[in-house]
Amino acid sequence: MHLKGCEGSVLLNSTKTNQAEREAHVNFGLRGIAEVDEIKAALERHCPGVVSCADILIMAARDATVKVGGPAWPVALGRRDGVHSTSLMADSNLPFPVLNYSGLVANFAVKGFNSREMITLSGAHTIGRTQCNGILPHLYNFTGKNDATDIDPAMNKKFAVFLKKHCPQGNRTNTIFIDSTADTFDRAYYKNVIKGQGIFITDSTLITNPVGKKVVTLFSKPGKSFFTEFASSMVKMGNLGVLTGTEGEIRKKCQFVN
Repeated sequence: MHLKGCEGSVLLNSTKTNQAEREAHVNFGLRGIAEVDEIKAALERHCPGVVSCADILIMAARDATVKVGGPAWPVALGRRDGVHSTSLMADSNLPFPVLNYSGLVANFAVKGFNSREMITLSGAHTIGRTQCNGILPHLYNFTGKNDATDIDPAMNKKFAVFLKKHCPQGNRTNTIFIDSTADTFDRAYYKNVIKGQGIFITDSTLITNPVGKKVVTLFSKPGKSFFTEFASSMVKMGNLGVLTGTEGEIRKKCQFVN
């Protein structure tokens, strides 16, 4: 989810006078910029000034999900690209990996998503990897005791030992898979959360609320519920803060305003 919605702001470079959204703390280790640039360059050769970076992002998210076994969903096109991107606004709006359940619900509610949709979109953690930066608060000094053994009590102890091997205290840049089947879009994420094997605090906190635990349990079981609801939630997210008509621009290069 971008700062202002689906208008490609996360792709912009910082300038001498502005630190861009992708440099924000909450976006630490963001990848994929070069791949989007490659797609954009190919499109510009064949149909210059037609396809926005925002449309490329939303299609890439859908197609990448399908490629690893996830659901497809209809994508409306015609977005235009935003021209503003700041790290401060990103850190003020996007959910940090240390939020508790009520904090997550409040954060998503601002964008018009209910708690069930928040849990559904958290299922995106079924694929990919992350750097240790967002995991460290889960493993060390969880309650502020300045104690290396102070982990989230909701975390499976053996899993904590495993994570600590990959994310030693103070190491922000090592990478680790987000779930046990990180190259496949499936229900393993929710199974892991139930077993106390959520990578982030925002994962493990989903079952600290009775309603949240009920949804996580449902999504962990065989059936089409998670896939169907994920597709619907992605359509809703794809319609968030869209620029059309004469708003914004269609960038020639995704990392720079025209």
